[in-house]
Amino acid sequence: MFRLEPTIFEQLCSAYMSEDEVRRANMVKDGGMMVLMLGSIVPGAKEPVTQLAAKGYLRLMKGSGWRSYYDSFAPGTARLQINIGGRRLLFRQHNTMDAIRFGEFAATSEASTPVEAITKNALHPRITGGNRARIQCKVTPTRRFYIYIEGKVANQGGAFVGGNRQNLILRSRSDPVYEIIDFVPYKGARP
Repeated sequence: MFRLEPTIFEQLCSAYMSEDEVRRANMVKDGGMMVLMLGSIVPGAKEPVTQLAAKGYLRLMKGSGWRSYYDSFAPGTARLQINIGGRRLLFRQHNTMDAIRFGEFAATSEASTPVEAITKNALHPRITGGNRARIQCKVTPTRRFYIYIEGKVANQGGAFVGGNRQNLILRSRSDPVYEIIDFVPYKGARP
């Protein structure tokens, strides 16, 4: 069984996890990928360890901007996970190919129309810079080992209700986050 050294998790989650909780981390198989999962609940904590770890990871990686990333997940759903090997298939909807490759969020299921992509992925124009979800692609992360957060998309107000499941893989440097596997036409789109 693969185990990360406690010092790595201490860096990610030092404000939230003791060494004992870190030692309870274990691996699970998820669709051909090995994913590191953290223990369920820390005694006395009001949140699952994976949710606390997600907050710690975002604070470490995004500094003062961490909260906007965390709030893109519905309350109580953000879970920090680590992929070791395997390629997960995800879906991105945007206006340009660069936005598809370099964006950090991806849906776990395809949308049937651009309107569904916009509403269920909560692609609010103030957040996405006017994303109209003209293109839908099946993508996979460019890296085989990566840390990600999975959870339900939060409601962003109005018609941007959220509800889909999403993955967040933080971009490092100027490298693309996703590799495009294929274009996926919207099933509800008119010919």
